[in-house]
Amino acid sequence: MNDYLDGYSGKNVFVYDFYNVMTTNAGSSSVNDAGKEGGNHHRMSNGALQHMVGSGIMGTKNTAAYASGWDDDHPTSAGSRKATAEFVPVLDHVYADWKAGR
Repeated sequence: MNDYLDGYSGKNVFVYDFYNVMTTNAGSSSVNDAGKEGGNHHRMSNGALQHMVGSGIMGTKNTAAYASGWDDDHPTSAGSRKATAEFVPVLDHVYADWKAGR
């Protein structure tokens, strides 16, 4: 996330850490931690981008906290709601910065 495009001078790329968002919940895969102080997040907080890693109930585990029970790690509806709640405001912010030439 921090050095993927070192040397690239354009301002039209933003990396969103979706996987990190999916690595903590509020105690079970059916309850998310959106809006909570702890947990792993990539969101807007007090008007600024916030990227929290290694926080909350699940600590620094690098596993899906919203596994739906399928053979892969598709998130439960609680995980999808967390991702939506965190991603949409970030997208709005990043788009506004891009549009303003920042």
